[in-house]
Amino acid sequence: MASSVTAASEGSGGIEATDVGRAETAEAQIRTFIARRAEKNGEERPEEVMYAESVRRYHSRQRRETAALWFAHFCRMSENHARISEDYERRAEELCEEGKQQ
Repeated sequence: MASSVTAASEGSGGIEATDVGRAETAEAQIRTFIARRAEKNGEERPEEVMYAESVRRYHSRQRRETAALWFAHFCRMSENHARISEDYERRAEELCEEGKQQ
């Protein structure tokens, strides 16, 4: 990276390019410092914390959606069984009536 900063500083606006290079270097050093401090303290890095939270929210949403789908499935099954039960009751009553008539 030093060669690009040197090349930029030789042309017009070199001070600005050098400042950008220094800022990028400082930013990288700060990130490294934060990561090392977090590792030393046993903390997770902010990116890892945000990712873990994102995964938790995703799984929570998936569980809610799955639960809603299972609920709808069992409601349909309950309606189907109720309808079948009504049909069997009607048939049983018809058979009882036929038995009484004979």
